Amino acid sequence: MSKIKIFTCLLLATLVLAQPVSAKAATELSGKMVFHNYSSYDAEDSKLYVYDFSLMKLKCISKNWKEVKNPMNARLRKDGKAIVFMGQTRQGEWDIFEYTFSKSKPVNLTKGNGLDDEDPKYNVKGNKIVFKQSNPSGKGSRIVQYDCKSKKQTVLIKGSTEKSMPFYSNDGKKVYYVEGTGKNMTLMVGNTTGNKKKTGTVLYKKAGVQSYYPIASKDGKYLYFSRGYNSKNRADQIIRYDLKTGKTTSLKCNSKGYDCSDACPISSDYIIISSSKSGGKGGYDLYLVNIQTGKMTNLNKYQKKINTSLEELGCDYLEIK
Repeated sequence: MSKIKIFTCLLLATLVLAQPVSAKAATELSGKMVFHNYSSYDAEDSKLYVYDFSLMKLKCISKNWKEVKNPMNARLRKDGKAIVFMGQTRQGEWDIFEYTFSKSKPVNLTKGNGLDDEDPKYNVKGNKIVFKQSNPSGKGSRIVQYDCKSKKQTVLIKGSTEKSMPFYSNDGKKVYYVEGTGKNMTLMVGNTTGNKKKTGTVLYKKAGVQSYYPIASKDGKYLYFSRGYNSKNRADQIIRYDLKTGKTTSLKCNSKGYDCSDACPISSDYIIISSSKSGGKGGYDLYLVNIQTGKMTNLNKYQKKINTSLEELGCDYLEIK
């Protein structure tokens, strides 16, 4: 073979190897992801973003909103055409908003009630929303359901204690939520219908450590949540709770040296989390995690501007069918 042909072959091989790895080559993701970032919670400068894995496009959707500030903790509706999230009005009150992507601005679903409304989640069908609402008495909070068709609000869980972060079971018959604050946060469960006393029961509790942010898996078999490492080290760990057996499993990505928080189930094999692991762009970065091996892949492998010097949190993902 001539030297020219050898050189040409080597050049072509080098060019092929130098090509960037596509997003799909890393792990097959083709849906939409919504998340927020801020410099700190107290700064009240949160913004909402949507990333489309199939189009590889990242967009700040809250950039031009005038009637809502500090939006965060968004969830995608089952059709992928809208999100529900919490945000503050100009008066500083927390309300629940729904934003349809084809519209120019979000709609305030709890406007003018004089109460703080937070942590909204759609049910699987996308026709109801569950959220935390401060009690009119000013002490504690309750879990409330909003009917998207009738616009009626119904109290599901009441009481004078602090209740937060509700999430529907896949069949919509139960709601998982958190009771308490700090190291006393406990996972609870209550019925969405026929619950005359409007109370829940303990699902999971570990003395001296926080257990919070419950999220059901796509198949409804598991509940993922964040739990402190131990009573002296509050570093968040992602825990998988088997809803049939009650068995808990600590994921292999966990470490006593950093937080693994805000689980977002993708499939039986993967979740997305926010982690303060060193080597990231900011305080918290979004990572794709292999549930079986614990391997963590920074989402900047998909789009280099997803993670920034800010804190990326509260991810939700929907596979578009």
